[in-house]
Amino acid sequence: MAAALKQGDNNDAVKALQQALNRCGERVFYPPLVADGAFGPFTLYAFQAIGFALGLTTGALSHPEVTEVAQKVFADPTKRDAGQKKRAAERAPTLHEHTVAFDGTPTFWGLAKPLLRARRHGWQGTLQSSDRRPGVPERYGKLSQKRLFECAQRAKSLGFCPPDCNGNCNPANPPGASSHECFSDGRAFGNRPAGTQLAWWELGLDVSDHTGLLRVLDSLGYDARQTYPDSVKEKHHVNFNADPGRVLADSGPAAAHPAARRLSAAPHATAKRTLTGIDISNHQPVVDWEEVKAAGHSFALSKVSEGLGTPDREFGRARWKAMRDVGLVRGVYHFARPQRGRDPKDEVEEFLGLVERAGGLQDGDLVPVLDIEAYGTAGRLDPRQMLEWARGFVEEIHSRVGRRPIIYTGVFWRESMANPPDDLGCPLWLAAYVPKPKEFIPKAWASKGFAMWQHTETGRTRGVPGDACLDRLPGGQAALDRLRL
Repeated sequence: MAAALKQGDNNDAVKALQQALNRCGERVFYPPLVADGAFGPFTLYAFQAIGFALGLTTGALSHPEVTEVAQKVFADPTKRDAGQKKRAAERAPTLHEHTVAFDGTPTFWGLAKPLLRARRHGWQGTLQSSDRRPGVPERYGKLSQKRLFECAQRAKSLGFCPPDCNGNCNPANPPGASSHECFSDGRAFGNRPAGTQLAWWELGLDVSDHTGLLRVLDSLGYDARQTYPDSVKEKHHVNFNADPGRVLADSGPAAAHPAARRLSAAPHATAKRTLTGIDISNHQPVVDWEEVKAAGHSFALSKVSEGLGTPDREFGRARWKAMRDVGLVRGVYHFARPQRGRDPKDEVEEFLGLVERAGGLQDGDLVPVLDIEAYGTAGRLDPRQMLEWARGFVEEIHSRVGRRPIIYTGVFWRESMANPPDDLGCPLWLAAYVPKPKEFIPKAWASKGFAMWQHTETGRTRGVPGDACLDRLPGGQAALDRLRL
């Protein structure tokens, strides 16, 4: 176990901590970190919030370093001591009112949860401002309501925004009369006079892509609204109309909350639905992504690279951004060329580097894909060596991204690789152009089945002139979400 870690550290021990925080955070609806090995403020916020949920003492959480003991808790929460478990149980019912950072912005955990769920279901915006109660935003490098109001007043008097306000001189309600402090402003909250205390879930949220957020929240069973629909300057301001439920609402009294019942039922309604998608490469140089989305597809994957030194000539910033802009869950794949003398890490390095130059992987994207269906052009590997080469690729992706890749394969795995029973811990994207694909699943995934199925390479769909590779994903949105970062 590594020594104590602190802000400014940049090493593999920090990456291991970030990966452990992501595993623990997933269960308590905390936004995932980028596991880059750099200990910055987002890592500190995650340590403090997730550590609070796991029952670490306030002393440990206020310590400037993540001690070895704390690291062990995140690495394996089942080994917490009795005191930690007791504190976690006591804190669980009130986690919704605990302030955490979402996109680095303080908000109540009970509001961060629906925002995170919305992001997992396609919302592409960010939280820009929320909790401005006295003493809270300063801990996250933000301005309080009082400070914002003062800046707005000074700008009005001076005719320009003072430098010390850093451009934050937009009109702001006075302290004590803003939903960002959980107070009514006397206008947007029924007949409640200005200064009336609001419920925790009525805390104001300033977001980008408010339209997309409200649409997704509605589909998930939440009741939220644009707070000031007639104000151009305040179109980004959103409030909940009803209690969205507790953070841990799977058991106990909170599970009986109407919102919790709606949410628990929502995914099951589409659990057996099959989603569709496309995967493309330089063979599809022209794609109308709006038409692809309009055709009913939910996801799309683009080839990035092949072997070494052969980037896909159509992949780049424009294609990568366009996939996300239309609301598709996007992904990338690398066509591997295993051969003697080639370290799989080299192919991972080039693959991820090309993705990074195009804008990088973001929360909500599919985990990267290893396409293994051919040999390299140099010395051929035997089946055992092929499997170990693939293992090296998988482990390198895991260390760099925090998740094992999806493996795209089919007849090559069954025949050229002698059908090894080891799935390397990866889900399967099956290539099989047959009516009954289950009969063609490699031995390694016989019990689990495929996560995705490429059922044709000569399909037709709106938005893609000519032939297209078409895919099906059984299990609906929940199944798709399990494949996302």
